[in-house]
Formats: sequence, C-alpha cells, structure tokens
Amino acid sequence: ADITEYAISHTDLFHAAITSGASGRDPLFYYLSGSSGAKLFNGWIGGWPEGRAAPNWQELSPALNAKKVSAALLINATDREYVGGLQFYTALKEYRKPVEMILYPDEGHFKSQPKHRYAIYQRNVDWFNFWLQDKEDPDPRKKDQYARWRALRDQNVSQN
Repeated sequence: ADITEYAISHTDLFHAAITSGASGRDPLFYYLSGSSGAKLFNGWIGGWPEGRAAPNWQELSPALNAKKVSAALLINATDREYVGGLQFYTALKEYRKPVEMILYPDEGHFKSQPKHRYAIYQRNVDWFNFWLQDKEDPDPRKKDQYARWRALRDQNVSQN
C-alpha cells in the first residue's frame, strides 16, 4: 500500500491501482500510532507532521498529495486497519477522485478467509478491466458494482 499510494500520488503514469489496505505514511497514521509509532516516524521522517518535519510529510504523504492523483484506486481493507487510511481516502473523495474502499470483517493484516480472498480476486480483475479496458462483466450480480464505478468515472470526468 505504501508504494502504490506514493506512486499514484507522485506521478501520473498509472490509470488504475489497487491496495490491500491503507498506507502508513499519512499524518493521521502518525497520530494513531502512539509513542512507539512516533519514535519510528521521528527517525524516519524527522518529526511530527506539524513540526520541523512538516515539509518532509508534505513530500511523502499520499493524503497531502491527493490532489495530484489521476489513477482510480480500489482499497481492499480490513475492519481492523482501515482507519489509518481514512485521511487519504477522504482526501481523494474531497477531490472527487475515483476511489472505492471495501472492508473485510474479522480479518487481520492478511486476508485469510477464502470467501474474502475469492471476492478480492474477482473484484480486482473487474476493477482493472473496467478502468483500463472499459469492460464490464455481464454477471447481473455485479450490476451495483458497475453502477458505482460508472458514477465514479463520471464525477472524475466532470472535474477534468
């Protein structure tokens, strides 16, 4: 997630992307991480987001660079980890960027429930087919999914 979110917020090379959860490179994640996380970020980025390290956060944070994102982003998050990614997700929504977050309950960092893994694999293929090839699976059970994605595409086109 860290690499994907950084890449799509710092270059326009990508048209669609998928992450398996939230990145840990936004100020919100710093505030949620407690003292052990603060030590990590102090060593890695140089301090807290509003302190002397603010320029470093501005450079690295996907959320603080969300306006630059041109890729459609699908986030496959767990109900235990999604909060750390809300700053980026919310920023993308505010800028009317195409983003969808799907939450998988009762999962750890790695999704292990077969029904969730299967759903993720199918949705990932559908996402890339939709955004990269303008293809939709005719399965009637996916009607709502494509309606949401067409709405995301339409709102994004109206912004450009």
